[in-house]
Amino acid sequence: MNKEEKKEAVRLRKQNQRKRDKEDVTLPEMSHNSPNMSHPDVTLYRYIDGKRVDLDAVPPGYKVLSDGQVWKPLNPQPVVVKPVEGTTTEKAAKLLLICESLNKFNVSHLVRYGVCGPTMDVVSETLGAS
Repeated sequence: MNKEEKKEAVRLRKQNQRKRDKEDVTLPEMSHNSPNMSHPDVTLYRYIDGKRVDLDAVPPGYKVLSDGQVWKPLNPQPVVVKPVEGTTTEKAAKLLLICESLNKFNVSHLVRYGVCGPTMDVVSETLGAS
């Protein structure tokens, strides 16, 4: 065997090993933190005031652990405002009203302008809202 034939044989051996490895992988029957549980025999429950309470369905905003316990994350995802193309005086006035409303409820630091844009409290400072 020359050098190129050895390289080709090693390449084919690795390729066959990868195929066998993929065939051996089995997906888990239940994914964690999923509201739709694949095991019907698991009872959904959560603790309220230290007492276990069985549930029929997962409440909105809650997640499910593998043993059936339902929990609510402490840091929910912030609300995202879709970006506005261009800023005219009319759009700036609408943004100003939105910022003032968010400031009134003290949630402007949770809402973003666009997907990766600044939070609305920064937009509010830029527009001059109080």
